[in-house]
Amino acid sequence: MHQRFSLNATSGSKLSDVDQFTFNNQQIAGDIFFLNKLYVLMHN
Repeated sequence: MHQRFSLNATSGSKLSDVDQFTFNNQQIAGDIFFLNKLYVLMHN
């Protein structure tokens, strides 16, 4: 993680990497939320 960040900082594409990271986290959070809803529906 730290090594990747250092590499990105030197390449000058830090902002877009942060945006991509945020987007990925939102996708993961959405998937977890959906799976939790599905689990609750199946076990009620």
